[in-house]
Amino acid sequence: MFSWYVDNRQGIEISTLNQYVRGFVHRNPGVCTFRDCFCMFLAIGPTGDIAACQRFSGMDEFKLGNIFDNPTLKDIYSSENGLKHLEREKKVAEQCADCDFYDICKGGCYYNALVANDSIDPYCEAYKEIFSFVQDKVIEEMNNEENIAAIVENPIGEGEHPLFRKGKYISLADKVSPFFVADNARNIIALHELSKTKNPKLAASNLYNNKICGEPAITEQILINMQDSIAKLNNNINNCYIHLTYNCNLNCSHCYASASYEHTEDEISIANYEKLVKEAIDIGFRQIIITGGEPLTHTNKRQLYEISQKYKGKGTNLVLRTNLTAELSKDDFLQIANSFDQVVISVDGSKETHNNRRGDGSYEKTVENLQKYNSYSKKVKNRAELSLACVMSSKDINGELGDNVRYLGNKLGIKRVRFRPLLPLGRASAMDEPVISEGLMEHISTEEMMKTKISPLVSCGIGQNIFINPDGSSYPCYAWCGEHTFIANDFEKGLKETIETKEFTRLSECTVDTIEKCRDCEYRYLCGGACRAWGNQDTLDLNAQPVECEHLKNRAKKLIEYAYKYLRE
Repeated sequence: MFSWYVDNRQGIEISTLNQYVRGFVHRNPGVCTFRDCFCMFLAIGPTGDIAACQRFSGMDEFKLGNIFDNPTLKDIYSSENGLKHLEREKKVAEQCADCDFYDICKGGCYYNALVANDSIDPYCEAYKEIFSFVQDKVIEEMNNEENIAAIVENPIGEGEHPLFRKGKYISLADKVSPFFVADNARNIIALHELSKTKNPKLAASNLYNNKICGEPAITEQILINMQDSIAKLNNNINNCYIHLTYNCNLNCSHCYASASYEHTEDEISIANYEKLVKEAIDIGFRQIIITGGEPLTHTNKRQLYEISQKYKGKGTNLVLRTNLTAELSKDDFLQIANSFDQVVISVDGSKETHNNRRGDGSYEKTVENLQKYNSYSKKVKNRAELSLACVMSSKDINGELGDNVRYLGNKLGIKRVRFRPLLPLGRASAMDEPVISEGLMEHISTEEMMKTKISPLVSCGIGQNIFINPDGSSYPCYAWCGEHTFIANDFEKGLKETIETKEFTRLSECTVDTIEKCRDCEYRYLCGGACRAWGNQDTLDLNAQPVECEHLKNRAKKLIEYAYKYLRE
C-alpha cells in the first residue's frame, strides 16, 4: 500500500503515512500515537471532567480533575491518574530501550496498549515493519544523484533536513505535502489555459489532452466556476491604510512617504481616527493598517490605544506598523499587545544594513524592544501577533541579508516574516529597481512559490484598498498619490460615501481583462498586472499601458514549466 500511495501522492493525501516519513526524517512525529503524548491535549467532558485524550473521556478511572475546580497544569500532572500516564512513559522507555525506532514511536498509543492489557501498543511489530520500510527507502533516495545535487546546490535549506532533499519518499517529509504542491500546479496550468483560450470548454479539453485533469465535462464546470469567481475578485474590499502621521523618529533612506521628525504638525485627531476605524469596520474592510510615519510618535498615544482596544475583535483585523525604536514603557508594550491583532515591525537585513538605512543604533533598539514585547506580553490573552516586514531588492531577499531577517524571526519566535520589493517612491525614487508583480513572488524560487497557495490575480489591488493621509485626503494606494489620483476627503465626506464615489468604484473596473495591453496576455491571471506606480502617470488613465513587463512573462513561463514538470515526475 505504501508504495502505491507514494506513486499516487500527487492525487491523494494520507497524512498518517506522511507522518511515518516525517517522523523518521525529522525525528519528530506529528501524531500523538508516536509521542509521549500526556498533556499534549486535554479532553473535557460535559460535566467538566478532564482526560488526557478523547478516548479516555467519560471514564472515571482516567479522570485527571475537573475544569470547575480550576486545576493548574501541575495539579493535572500530579493527580493519581496523571502519575499513571507518566509511569507508563517511563516503563515504555525501559522496555523499548533497544528498539531502533523508540525515539520516533514511544511505544505507540497508550489507549491501544491498555485495551491489549499491556504497556506497549499491540501494533508494535507493524510499526517496526513500516518504519524499517521507510528507513530503507529514504536512505536509498539519500544516495541518489538528484538528492546529492540538491544538497550541493543549497547546503543550508531553510526548514529542510541537511541530507534528505529530493526523492519520492523524502517529499512526504516536507511541511508542504506533494498533494498540495500538485494541486497548486494544476491550478497554475488551469489559469494559464483559461487566460489563453478564454473558453472553459476548450481549456478543459486541453487540460485533459495534456493529462493534467480527468473528465473534461467536470473540469469544464470547475473552470466555469473559476471564471465566475475571477470576474468578482476586484469587488472585494481589502485594506484601509490610515496614516496617522508623517512624523517619524527616524529618517530612513528608502521611505516611500519621506517621513521624518520635521512633520510634527501632520497627524490625525483621535476623534477622526475613531470615526475612520468605526466606518472601516462597518463597511467590512478585511484589515485596518495603522501606519505613518511612525504611529507611536502620535501626541495622543494613550487615547490611540484606548480607541484601538475598543474596536479590536469586531471582525476587522487591526494592524500596527512600526519601526519599534521609540522609548516604550512596560505599560506601552501591554497596551500594544491588547490594542491590536498584529504588529508589523520593519527590519532591513543585517544590523549593518538596517542601521545604514535607518540610523545608528536603530537595529539594536528594535531588537531590544521586540524582546521586551515578548517578555512583558506573554501572559496577555489574544495578544497582538508579531510580524517582521523587510523592504529590499529581490537579490538581497534571496541572499545573506534576507537570511539575517529570517534568522532573527526564528530566534524571537516570530512566525510571520514578509519581504516586499522596493518601490520607486519618496526617498527611494532614485533607486533603479525592476518592475515587480508581488503576485509572481519574484523574490523566492519557483520551487518555493509552488509551496504557497496560488490564487488568480486580476489587478495589483487597485479598487480594493484605500489610503488615507493625515489631512483626510484619500487615494487608491500608498504608492499612487497625486492630484490625478485623489478620490475624496474622508473627514468631509465620510469613508462610506468615499468608496461609493464614481472615482473609487471605477477603480475596481480596472483589471487585466480590461487593460488593452493585458487583456489578451496568456499570463494575466498569474501576474495580475504590474504595480501602477511604475507607470509615472500624470493622469488617472486606467487603460494606460503598464511599463515593460517581459521579465514578468518570463517568470510566469518558468512557473508554468515547473508545474508541468512536477506533475509529470
